[in-house]
Amino acid sequence: MAAILKMLLVTIGAALMALGIVVSWLPGPFGLPIVILGLVLVLRHSTWFKRRFMRQVHRHPKLFGPVRAILRPHAKILALIWLSLLRCERGLFRGRLRPFYRLRQAIKRKRRRNRHEDGLVT
Repeated sequence: MAAILKMLLVTIGAALMALGIVVSWLPGPFGLPIVILGLVLVLRHSTWFKRRFMRQVHRHPKLFGPVRAILRPHAKILALIWLSLLRCERGLFRGRLRPFYRLRQAIKRKRRRNRHEDGLVT
């Protein structure tokens, strides 16, 4: 009975990943959470898939590292998404043309200015 439940959960997870890939073509970020949910189900209930996934993580850490970090408990998902956005932006744009870089610099300047005004920095 446990083996049947495991196979059912792996099948549901694979179906969710396929659905997430199909939905990812639609506008909005709706595909990513579905793919991650399916990936969690498959990784939790399939040792074969878990071994294959970890092999890929060790081979391609820059590609699969953020995915593995999102799957960890208590993951800071927004920070990971922000870092992935900055990494993609660095590959697409050069120099000062990067919009997220300018946004990050503006946020850092504002935080630094607020710390000086509050007397936290001497």
